[in-house]
Amino acid sequence: MFPGIVIPTRDAWGRVVALSYRLDVPLEKAKYLWWSSDPSKTFPDGGLKYPEGTCSGTPEHYSNLPLLESASDVLITEGALKGQIIADLAGGPVISIAGVSTFGHDFASFLRERFPRLRSAVVAYDRDILSKKEVAQALERLTRQLEGEMFRVRVRTWPAPSKGYDDYLLATRRGQEVAA
Repeated sequence: MFPGIVIPTRDAWGRVVALSYRLDVPLEKAKYLWWSSDPSKTFPDGGLKYPEGTCSGTPEHYSNLPLLESASDVLITEGALKGQIIADLAGGPVISIAGVSTFGHDFASFLRERFPRLRSAVVAYDRDILSKKEVAQALERLTRQLEGEMFRVRVRTWPAPSKGYDDYLLATRRGQEVAA
C-alpha cells in the first residue's frame, strides 16, 4: 500500500457512497485513486475480476449537509478533501465535484429538486481557471447548467499564491493567529 489518506465521499443524504485515496506521492500523474470493485474490470484472460462489484463513479461530496438543507446559497468546488476543509474553515455548506467537469448533465436540476431553498451558487475552482482553457470551459458549462435552473451564479477568486480556496482560507487563518 502506498502512503496516503482515505477520503470518504458523502451524498446529498449524508451517506458514504465512495472512498478515494489521496497519495502522499503521486503515482505517475495521479494524486487520487478511487476505491471500487468495478464489475467491468477483467483479468488478462478476459475473466471478470469483480462480477458482483460496483464502480464508485465520481460522485459529488456534500459538506455541512444540515446547513445545506435550509441554505439559500452554496459554495461549489472541486475535490472532497478541499470541500470539507473549506466547509470546516468557512462554516457554510459546500458541494464538491470530483473534478472540474465531472458533474452530471442533471446536476443543477438535482440541486433544485433536493434543496428547494437554494437560490445561488458560488463556484470556487482552483486558480488554474486563469491558465487552463479546459478548466475555464468546465466553469462555463457548470454556470450555464446552474443558470438554466435559475440559480444566481458567482465565481469566487482570491489572491496568489494560494492555489485553492482552501489554501487561501488556511493562509488567512494562520495570519490571524497570535502568540499566547
